[in-house]
Amino acid sequence: MSKPPQIEITHHEDDGLHILHLSGRLDTETSAHAESRIMEVIEKGDTFIMNLQDLVYISSAGLRLILVFMKKTKKKNARMIFCAPGEHVLKVFEISNFLEFLEIAGSIEEAVLKLR
Repeated sequence: MSKPPQIEITHHEDDGLHILHLSGRLDTETSAHAESRIMEVIEKGDTFIMNLQDLVYISSAGLRLILVFMKKTKKKNARMIFCAPGEHVLKVFEISNFLEFLEIAGSIEEAVLKLR
């Protein structure tokens, strides 16, 4: 019996702004579930906030997904801001040079201001 993925993704929309909240781990075990869920949301709009406040771990598989999401949003001329990454996730972004091209906000409020 396999254990359920250790990631939870919630989504809500507020006046065309799609906010995704990720909690848990974004890794090889959870990436397929995360990809299908998030791509489903990306199809619905053009402005996104990905709240990473409760994402405790991201692996290279998770980084690959971030690239996939960025490519998809760019292709449809959409915008995605990542907000409130924890220390571990921010360090992984820094080491892998993702801070060069990701738009990061310290909070959801800051991300909303950047998008409006």
